[in-house]
Amino acid sequence: MKLQTLWWVLIGVIVISAGFYIYNDIYSKSVQEVVQNEEIQLEDGLILEEGSQGGITIAPIENKKNTISTPVPDLNQPIIFGDNVSDREKELATEKINKLTKELKKDSSFFSNWIELGLYRKSIGDYAGARDAWKYANVLQPLNFLPYNNLGDLYHFYLKDYPKSEENFQKAIEHSVENTGVYIGLHELYKYSYKQDTTSVVDILLEGIETVENDIDLLITLASYYKERGNIAKGDMVNAKKYYEQAREKAQKLGNTQLIEAITQEISNL
Repeated sequence: MKLQTLWWVLIGVIVISAGFYIYNDIYSKSVQEVVQNEEIQLEDGLILEEGSQGGITIAPIENKKNTISTPVPDLNQPIIFGDNVSDREKELATEKINKLTKELKKDSSFFSNWIELGLYRKSIGDYAGARDAWKYANVLQPLNFLPYNNLGDLYHFYLKDYPKSEENFQKAIEHSVENTGVYIGLHELYKYSYKQDTTSVVDILLEGIETVENDIDLLITLASYYKERGNIAKGDMVNAKKYYEQAREKAQKLGNTQLIEAITQEISNL
């Protein structure tokens, strides 16, 4: 069984404390897919969130009248479109962004609107607009991990500011120590782009494994990292087997037969 298959099996058992994730990778989807229904309906008191693994979380929020002294970002700033955005996609995104902007001009304390505005601007390639929206969301709710997590991903993959990416992921962890996705987001920063000559890529996953009780995806992420590296002299395959086996033990406690079989296949392929 391929590693990709294992991940899809794993998705079925992942539980994240902030809510439940819909595993549609927003980073790889076009804006048409993001806004294909032209409007994302939310019940009162719910917000859209984006994680480092992609996807959208729906979670409760507490909205308060804005008493923040920090200036509100320019809500009249132009909408910037990236390459390969169709006319129809531009039309739909513009309609939604304008709607959110109108609401925020009436009440700039509406946290979920800033989160959603950032999602739409990011989906069309307006990364500066997304950054500004999420930074202000941070001002409104400085103890909420979500804007930090979103900014961590944005600075890593799109704005290429790796120190700021690390800073935001670290703050996200500080405010949500049991959120698996944040540890993986920071792991990916170290794995692909930053501090690659250090042990940080492994250390952050070990920190998450120690902190998040009975988590499986962090163990599989670490095992997969060692498997991909595959340096026999450094014991990578031994470590890969070790963490796959730990993940399998936790899957056995959950009674997830499909996941157990998938992990067992990965072990046999080492």
